[in-house]
Amino acid sequence: MEPQLAAAPARRRSERVSIAFPVEVAGIDLLGKRFSERTKPLTVSRYGCCLPLPRLLQSDQAIEMRRIGTNEMAVGRVVAPMGLQADGRLYGVETRESCEGL
Repeated sequence: MEPQLAAAPARRRSERVSIAFPVEVAGIDLLGKRFSERTKPLTVSRYGCCLPLPRLLQSDQAIEMRRIGTNEMAVGRVVAPMGLQADGRLYGVETRESCEGL
């Protein structure tokens, strides 16, 4: 009987999350109105993402993100507007906890 090797633990290839999943983003826009928009992040990293939104948001503003179809949530902070996209304005968003939880 040959000795069996223990399975090597799974390792991440990078800090990037490979799947950008649809999210619902809620907060207060630049005009002071509460909003809730469905969108899909264009890029996702461990502690943030880039979100296209059809709203004007300001830097350092808090937003809530919820993965659609689940109760998984994350609180984020708009780091900076990053320009215009076909789906709206692109914003860099930083999260307090790892986006891997979503």
